[in-house]
Order: sequence, then C-alpha cells, then structure tokens
Amino acid sequence: MTTSLGSPAALCSITWRGLNSLLSELAIPALDLREWQLPRFNTHDLRPILVERGIYPAREFPHLIEKRPPDLFVTYDWREQILAVRANIWRALEYCLRSEQGRGVDLEDVAENGVSFWLDWIFIDQSSRNVDQELDLILPVLFKESAVHFVASVTALTRAWCCYELAQFNRSAAAGNGAELTSLIPGDLWSYPLWAGVVSTDPEDKVKVEKRIVEGFPDGLHGLEGLMVQAGLAADLRTDTGAAADHIANAAARWVRRFRPLET
Repeated sequence: MTTSLGSPAALCSITWRGLNSLLSELAIPALDLREWQLPRFNTHDLRPILVERGIYPAREFPHLIEKRPPDLFVTYDWREQILAVRANIWRALEYCLRSEQGRGVDLEDVAENGVSFWLDWIFIDQSSRNVDQELDLILPVLFKESAVHFVASVTALTRAWCCYELAQFNRSAAAGNGAELTSLIPGDLWSYPLWAGVVSTDPEDKVKVEKRIVEGFPDGLHGLEGLMVQAGLAADLRTDTGAAADHIANAAARWVRRFRPLET
C-alpha cells in the first residue's frame, strides 16, 4: 500500500518484540528498558531528538517493521510517558487475547510476535513539512484496516487528536443506526469533558480537528460528544460495551489463527 505522498511505511505496523528492539536500537538513554525507574520522557521530548538526528523509525529500521496494516491502532496522549504507553499496550494485548485461552496456543508468543500495532511517532515522519496532509491520507486507511482501537492514556479524551481518532473508529456508532462503541477504553479513564473542554498542545490543532469533524463526521460535534459520553460510561462501569467485547474477541480469534493455525 502507498499514499500519494509516497509513504508506504506509514501504513505498516510493529510487533511488541519489534518495539522493544526499536527502543534498544534507538540508543536513547531515557528509553533504556534496563532501567528500573520510569523516566519522565514523553513523545514531546522524543520528537526533537528524532528530528535532530533525521530519524524516521519506520524508514531507518525496516527489519523491525511489519509490512501490513496494524491489528491494533493506539490512541494516546503525547504527554504520556513513552514507556508507560508501552506497558499499556502489553496489558491491552493480554486483555484482547484472553478469550483465546485454552486453545492450545502460546498466547504470550502471539502477543509478542503475532499482533502488530501502530504508533504515530514510529510511522509518521516527524521531520515532514506536510504532517497534516499525510495524516489526512493515512488515517482513513488505518481506521478502515485496523482491527481494534485502543485508548492507551487515561487523559486521552481531553486531547483533540485523540477524540478525533475515537470518532473515526466509531463512525457507525455515531450515525444513529443503533451501533455501539467498539473501542477498548481504560477503566481508569480520567475526566472526559465534552468538546468545549478538550485542548491541544497547539490551539490551532483543535481548530483543524473541529473543522474535520463538523464537515465530515455524522452529526458533527454532537455525534462526537455522544461517543465521548459512551466512552466515559464504559470507563465508569469498568466494562466494555457488548459491541466492543464481541469486536475484540473476533479480532483475537483471527490473530491466533493467522499466527499459528489450530490443529484439527
């Protein structure tokens, strides 16, 4: 797959084992997995390092990249510590695969090597002058191809781009056809305001996101806020909606069959 910007790598993915190898090969002290203390190092801290070194991970480390769409699309707050996001991804993989227990397959092996995911700092070139244009081309493909949407930060729904990603993965739920939210929402989600209380690091980003939602999302901002309420309810109840549970279980069964077909 390619985009008109010529970025096929942006539509690829990485496994848990691949991510750990990438963190090692980047040789950034704050991402050293051998350290016991979690450093205060987030994507805002990482971005200038990648730009200064001219590193686009999906291009520079092709041996770690899966040349297929992700099984899991990860939404997270850029203020979140990078290694905390990593830990949350592992918990999500375990959670998604729990329905496959007792099937005679090593689920830890599937989680480490068989399921792939997408993180923006890996698959979007942070040095690009056309990040917004590239996102407009790439995200619709990822929203369509990714099997499961995972919200990896408890503060995610206070951030404009995170809300946009929630919206795009749940268009059918906002269209008023009776569909339910299918995203995996953290049970300890923090405050989840309506759109007026959502912020972005660059205020202009919120304006851009709002324009996208108003012009192209079912019922505009009202539709988005309906999803935010559903996400908050799922967090309050510490449970998935029925649609999310079925969606995740079906995806997990496909991942296991693809990784290691069950014996008959």
